[in-house]
Amino acid sequence: MKLHAPIYVSPVSTEGTFTDVFIEDSIIEIQKRKKILSVTFEMYYLRDGVPVVLEETTLKFTSYKETAIISIANGNYQAEVDAVPLTIEIVDPENPGGFIEIPDPENPEGFITVPDPANPCEFITVTNPDYEAQVAAVPTTLNVPLLQYLAENEGTLPEEYEVVNYGWPDYATASYFFEGGDKANPDITIPNPFAKEWLLNCAYLKTEAFGKQFSFIE
Repeated sequence: MKLHAPIYVSPVSTEGTFTDVFIEDSIIEIQKRKKILSVTFEMYYLRDGVPVVLEETTLKFTSYKETAIISIANGNYQAEVDAVPLTIEIVDPENPGGFIEIPDPENPEGFITVPDPANPCEFITVTNPDYEAQVAAVPTTLNVPLLQYLAENEGTLPEEYEVVNYGWPDYATASYFFEGGDKANPDITIPNPFAKEWLLNCAYLKTEAFGKQFSFIE
């Protein structure tokens, strides 16, 4: 797995600009019993064919996990809007009915006020005064946990979504993100599109996310 920046401007003011800078995985370590996965990345450029390392960083994945959240379109939006009533029933102010006082069943010395059954109120239908506000309150998008969405949709992301929180994967999830890194296949690959997006936004070198200046070499 390799990322490339044709022109890299270091955020460190004393370092200046470099051409053809790469980020590449250099070490992968798996502590199976402790369930710890560590991946080290190097940022480097070539000088006379020899890599010159500018900085390295190690991402460690353990039992700690922060759930990734994505925002997706509310599939029930129109149905929820249609369910907002255009009209409501209210007590007719001209025929509000009467009230009587009866002994309070929970307090022998007190009384409570109740509607008078001999003089009931009447209801009228009016335009819902809160209709616009209730429609505006219907969410157009919903925030859902990423893994929950994948589990419910055969591992497929929606065509349109927005990441609310990239989270931090635990050992098991990171092992799913990264493929390779063993004797049979020493090169690490990231086939999952979200995993690539996660790495670009959540892995840092020289105080900048990978994706600020680098892109994957396919």
